[in-house]
Amino acid sequence: MGHIRGATTSTFANASRRDIVPAVSTPRGEGAKTIGQRLDAAVDWARSRGGANRPALLVVGLHLILVAWLVVPGGLFIDDFRAQAYAAGRGPWPFIIESNRTHLAPGPRTVDWLMAHGAPLEHWPAVVLTLLIAATLATSVWLLINELTTRRLGAVAGTVILLTSAGFAPSTAWFRQSLTTHAALALGVFATWATIRGVREENRRLALLPVVLLPLAYCFSERAVLFTLVIAWVHLVHGRGAISERLRTSLPVALPLAGFTAAFLGVYAAGDFDTLDKGDPSVGHFLASTGRSLFKNEIPALLGGPLRWQVENGAYSSAQTPTGFAAATCLGLLLVVLWRARDRSARRRIAHVAAPAGIFVLAVYVLIYFGRISRGATDIVDDLRLYPDVLVALGVTLAVVLDTIPAPTRAWRRTAAASVACVVGLSLFSWVSFGLRWHTNPSTSYVEALRSGLERDPSTPVLPAAVPDSIVPWWVQPDFSTEPLIALLSPETPTAVAREDSRVVSPSGKPVPGHLTALMSSEKSEQLCAAVSVDGQAIVRLPGAQGYFRGSLVRVGALVGDATDIELGVLTDQGEIIMTETVRPITVRRGPHTLIAPVPRDARVRAVVVRQSDSEVNVCLTSGSVTLPKESR
Repeated sequence: MGHIRGATTSTFANASRRDIVPAVSTPRGEGAKTIGQRLDAAVDWARSRGGANRPALLVVGLHLILVAWLVVPGGLFIDDFRAQAYAAGRGPWPFIIESNRTHLAPGPRTVDWLMAHGAPLEHWPAVVLTLLIAATLATSVWLLINELTTRRLGAVAGTVILLTSAGFAPSTAWFRQSLTTHAALALGVFATWATIRGVREENRRLALLPVVLLPLAYCFSERAVLFTLVIAWVHLVHGRGAISERLRTSLPVALPLAGFTAAFLGVYAAGDFDTLDKGDPSVGHFLASTGRSLFKNEIPALLGGPLRWQVENGAYSSAQTPTGFAAATCLGLLLVVLWRARDRSARRRIAHVAAPAGIFVLAVYVLIYFGRISRGATDIVDDLRLYPDVLVALGVTLAVVLDTIPAPTRAWRRTAAASVACVVGLSLFSWVSFGLRWHTNPSTSYVEALRSGLERDPSTPVLPAAVPDSIVPWWVQPDFSTEPLIALLSPETPTAVAREDSRVVSPSGKPVPGHLTALMSSEKSEQLCAAVSVDGQAIVRLPGAQGYFRGSLVRVGALVGDATDIELGVLTDQGEIIMTETVRPITVRRGPHTLIAPVPRDARVRAVVVRQSDSEVNVCLTSGSVTLPKESR
C-alpha cells in the first residue's frame, strides 16, 4: 500500500502519466468564477475525461451490479434486528454512544436509531446504504490501485479480481457488517490514496484528508485505527528529504490524528466496550487460526474461491474451500511472486507495497484474534465477513504484482486476459452460490406478516414470544423476543398484559390467537391476596425453583388501587432480585390486571416480584406464575 507509481524509496520523482480523478484547476486570476461557470467547467472536464474514466465506471458498475443482485432480494439478519430493538422506545442520547458491551460505534448506532424511528425494520434503507457504501469502497479501491500501478491494464485487472471476489459477499449481504466494517474500510482506503497522492504531489490539502476521514471511520469501526500505520509508513518512508524533514512535514497530519486516536482509544478502554469473555488466547491458537484464514480462506477467495459454502445460520454461509483448490491458489500466487521477484525493479515495487500491507494484515489478525477468535474454535475464521480488510490488502498487493508482468506479445496478453477471466468466472460462481442461499432469508416475509397483522388490529394484546432461529438464533441471544419488534412496528399494541383474546406471533410472523401455559404457579391462597405491597414492593412465592426456558414469561394477577407504573421481576434461587427489562413502562389504572414480562435470561425463578412507582397505592397480588406463550389450536 505504500509504493507510488514512478517513486523511489525516498522521493516521488515522477508524476503519474494519467490521473483517474484529477483536480479541476482554476487558472490564476480566475478565482472569481461564479458557481455556474465552475459547474460548466466541471462538465467540460468530465466530457473530456470520459474515455479515461470508462474503466473505472465499468469496474465500479460491475461491483454494484453484484451487490444489488445480492442484497435487494435479501433481508435483515440477526444483528440488524437486535440493533433496532435496542433503539426501540429510546431517545438518540446516550443511545448512540452505548454498545451493549460490544463496540464503540456511534455511526452505526445513529443509523440504527434513525431506522428504528423512521423506517422500523424496513429493508430498503439497508439496501440503499449498502449500495452507497459499496460504491464508495469500490471507488476508493480503484483510486488506490490506479495510483500504485503504471499501466491501465494492471489497474483494471487487479481491481476486477478484487471487486468480484466472493470474499466480500458475506459482509456485504449482512447489513450490519457492511455498515460497520465496510464503511470504515472505504474511508480508510480513501485516506490511504489521499495520503499517497498528497505526499507524491506535495499537495497539502490531500495529505490532510486523513485527519478528517480516519476519525470519521473510527465512528464506524475501531479497525480504522490500523490505517494510521499505513499513513505513517507513507509519510516516513516515501516523504521527501531526510528523515527529520519527513517528520516535520508529517506533523500537521500526525499531531491531530494522534490526539484523536489517543482520545478514541482512551474512551474505548474506559467504557463498557468489548467486555465479552476473551477465552484462552495462545500463540499456537493465533498462528493456527491466522494460517487457516490466510491460506485456506482469504487467498483462495481472492482468486476465485471458496467455491463451496457451509450452511451455518439458515440463509447465511461460511467458506468451505476445497483443500486442493486452496493449495493450488496459494502455490500459484507464490510462483508468480517468486517469478517477478527475480526482476530487481519488480521486486522493489512489490516490496514497497507488500511491506505496509503485511504490517496492516498482521495488525488486523491480532486485533480480531483478541476481540473474537481467541474464545472459539479455529474454524471460526471460515466466516469471511471477519476479514474484508485483509482481502483488500491482498488484492492491492496482487494488483501491483500483476502490473509488473510484461506483456510483450499478443499471445502474452491473451494468456493474461484468459487467466484473469478464469479467476473472475470462479469468483462469480462463488458469489452466486452464496447469494442463492442468502436469498432464502425469510426475514422480510416475517416482518411484513407481522407488520400487516398489527396494522389490521393494533389494540389487541400480543404475548411476547421467542423469535424463530432464522431471525435471531437462540445461541446468539436466547432472551430476544418479539416484544421490541412489536414496539417498533406498532407502539400502541399492548405487550405487557394478558387477556382471553391475546395473540402470539407465529413462526411465519403472523399474529394468531394465543394463550399462556403455566410452567409453575403459586399455591392457591385461602385469602384473596397472596401478597400485598409493602413500601412499594410485593412478592409471590412459587412452590419451587423454575428453570429458564427460552421465551418464558412471568405472570401476576393484580388488583391495583389507583393508577401507577408497575415493574415486574423475579427472586432467584440464589436470593437475588432481578427486575425484567421491557421496552415500554407498564402503566396500569385502578382495577384488576393480568401482567406479564419476559423472564431474565438463565434465571431460576423462586418468586415473582412486583414493584410500583407510587408506594402509596395499594396493590394486591392474587397469583404469580412462570408461563410459556403458545398458539391456540
